[in-house]
Amino acid sequence: MALITGSTTTDWSTVNVGALFDVETQFNTFFSRFEQISADIAAGYFIVNSATSTSVSITLLPPSANAGATLVAKGSQFFGRNVDPIINSFVFNNPSTGELLRFSGTLDGVGNEVVKSFTIGVPSFQFTMLGQIVVNQAGGVVSGRITELRGTFGSTTVTIRGTLVADVDFNLSGTVTQIAIMSGTDTIMMRSLSIPYSALSTITTVSELFSVVGAQMTGNDTIIYTNNSAAGMSFLSGPGNDVITIGGPNGDTLGGGSGDDVLDGGAGDDAILGGDGNDAVVIRNAADHGSGEVIAGGAGDDTIRFASVVPGQTLVLASGVTEIESVVIGTAAGVTTGKTALNVDASAVSNGLSITGNAGDNVLTGTDLDDVLVGNAGHDTLNGGAGRDRLIGGPGNDTLSGGPGDDTYVIGQGTDVLVEEPGAGTDLVESSITHALGPNFENLTLTGTKPINGTGNELNNVIIGNGAANVLEGGAGNDTLIGNGGNDRLDGGVGDDAMEGGAGNDTYIVDSLGDTVTESLAGAAGGIDLVLSAVDFTLGPNVEHLTLTGTADLAGTGNELNNILIGNSGNNVLEGGAGTDTLSGGAGDDTLDGGAGRDRLIGGAGDDTYLVDLVRAGEGVAATVKLEDTITEGRNQGTDQVILRGIVSDLMRATTLTLGANLERLDAGSTADTKLNLTGNALDNELIGNGADNLLIGLAGNDRLDGRVGNDVLIGGQGNDVLIGGAGSDTYVFGRGDGQDVIQDTDGAADKVLFGRGTAPVDVILSRQADDLRLALRRTSDQVTIRDWYVGAANQVETIETGTRHLLLHTQVESLIQAMVQFTTDTGLSWEAAAAGAGTGGQQAQFQAILAAHWTGAGSEGA
Repeated sequence: MALITGSTTTDWSTVNVGALFDVETQFNTFFSRFEQISADIAAGYFIVNSATSTSVSITLLPPSANAGATLVAKGSQFFGRNVDPIINSFVFNNPSTGELLRFSGTLDGVGNEVVKSFTIGVPSFQFTMLGQIVVNQAGGVVSGRITELRGTFGSTTVTIRGTLVADVDFNLSGTVTQIAIMSGTDTIMMRSLSIPYSALSTITTVSELFSVVGAQMTGNDTIIYTNNSAAGMSFLSGPGNDVITIGGPNGDTLGGGSGDDVLDGGAGDDAILGGDGNDAVVIRNAADHGSGEVIAGGAGDDTIRFASVVPGQTLVLASGVTEIESVVIGTAAGVTTGKTALNVDASAVSNGLSITGNAGDNVLTGTDLDDVLVGNAGHDTLNGGAGRDRLIGGPGNDTLSGGPGDDTYVIGQGTDVLVEEPGAGTDLVESSITHALGPNFENLTLTGTKPINGTGNELNNVIIGNGAANVLEGGAGNDTLIGNGGNDRLDGGVGDDAMEGGAGNDTYIVDSLGDTVTESLAGAAGGIDLVLSAVDFTLGPNVEHLTLTGTADLAGTGNELNNILIGNSGNNVLEGGAGTDTLSGGAGDDTLDGGAGRDRLIGGAGDDTYLVDLVRAGEGVAATVKLEDTITEGRNQGTDQVILRGIVSDLMRATTLTLGANLERLDAGSTADTKLNLTGNALDNELIGNGADNLLIGLAGNDRLDGRVGNDVLIGGQGNDVLIGGAGSDTYVFGRGDGQDVIQDTDGAADKVLFGRGTAPVDVILSRQADDLRLALRRTSDQVTIRDWYVGAANQVETIETGTRHLLLHTQVESLIQAMVQFTTDTGLSWEAAAAGAGTGGQQAQFQAILAAHWTGAGSEGA
């Protein structure tokens, strides 16, 4: 991991250091100068300043071109006979020209020369090499190893360290590990490098050195540099996760290369290039980011970190900011816990951003594209601008304004104010607390796991619950409500609403014929659901219960499930459909139809109608019918009727069905020829037969019995009953204590009035009452009136039979009545008195003669 640190006031683009990297030229120049100096010494152009066997100091004299220069050499064998000296070091200095040569190593003139270091310099340039180079007598390199190169260019010194190798042609290779640059008080240190020397061979200026070094850095490197020069500098790093900080007032160029880099350009209009990777650009002061600054994030998920510590600053991002995905207010490391109130305005940026505030009171303004604004703690103001923005206020009392576009507002950690203009898109609020949509907001989604509520407005809203128990209210408009999990209450409000409860035991409020209820989950997964409807409603799949509300006359229909249908105070029609249903009409004149299945029907107050199916019970000769449903009716709760449905054929015998307590009417008219007998109760009943031969028994009460088709037997029982035989040869049974019944007979079949046991012809008093025939029982107030007897033969009962089996044909009725009248005229004795045994023997004989002449047959007592 490389580390580059330093600061400068120098414009490095003007400092030429190319000679530092031409080592061969410097080496050859050094030896060329050494040979020239050696030639002057060999010619004797010098004086000895001092000399020993291991050192010598001389001054060169004219005519040498180096006259005035001094040479101080150290070694051995100086002034020895017939041997060349061995030089281990020397220093040559020419004060007149400023030339400097310095050497360490081994020079003996007879074998390979060893150079450990050499320096060559002039006033404007000085070059130094450290290492070890072995040179043969021909000047060729035998081996070479260099550990340091140093060049001084005016006031600037550049030092390169590493492990370099020179080949026979003096071509250098190897690795540079450290570079130091010093100029006056300016110091730049580049440590822990791993750069191939060949990459530096074409460098001419220090600025180019920066660029080449940056491109060659492949690790997770750190560059901390302050550029206070008059010109900006450029540093483009290579692969790796680098930290590049180049401060200063001028426009610098920073390049992150590949990797996840942290780039800090400091003041000035910088060009910051993130390159590949998830990069972070640090802006420590709003003023550091000018309108001319260019920040190009490149590939990856790139972030600007606004790290100012001065409250109230607004970072106005320039139009040159591109390919940046997010902006964070916090520290240079991206920590957002600070409370400094800072603002970000990204309205000029041409791509969508994620902007995140800190714990202070931030004002965040997005772009005209799709942004994500996160306020975090503090009382923040978030302005989304155009585009589909996501605004997250976070803790604190925030103000969120999405602007044009389909925006999403995330709330729940404070008392937030949401602002949306009319016609500014279809907007969504995601809330973890109970929330009511304000004006111009369309949709609401509840989040979290707490039982909270959501309320719409006058628009067409989509309101979605969370997994808890929610109350969702649509308000006006055609709304869509989705409960999701939990026991939810969904109320679409005014308008044609679509409601879907999801899992849980949900309740739906329906007030429009256009409302729809959807339960997509079947069985236990979908819960037990209830619809409360103020309009006619039919349960859809997977919805169990329906309750009608209000006072209007409504219809409610079930489905294939085991439903509970409850009416309101109006006149309801409840239809259970398939399943074992419970129908409760409540107040009002209700019609309850359980449909298929064993249903429970509860009429409640009002004149209710029960539609009940007949089903077969048993087989063969034991087969009967029974009611599939159970009826419950309270006392004094109206005049209620049971209408039987269904046809059960091939019965060997009739089944007797008896009205339950508190029911008034039993109608079998829709059962065709199913063999049935109907029995009433103590109330005023109406019993209606079918096409079979029915036995209708009214029991107590003022009953109405209608046999319909078939040869029926009608027994009114106690009370003033109306007996209607209908088609067929019907029998009307009447006895003492049965009250004052009325028979309505309208066909010409063989109908009969049958008086009860103990009744003889003497007990039956016949009289005409207008168009009716009255049959009164002597010594009682009981009587039977046959309506419209005198209107036509079709209205006459063909036979009147007493309990003693005496018969009176309809053709003898009028003759008997006339004889009774004539008897009173002749005797002065009323027919009733004669029947009681009054009168003389002759009168009684005349009385009995009249009876015998009209009543025929005699035998044992009839049934």
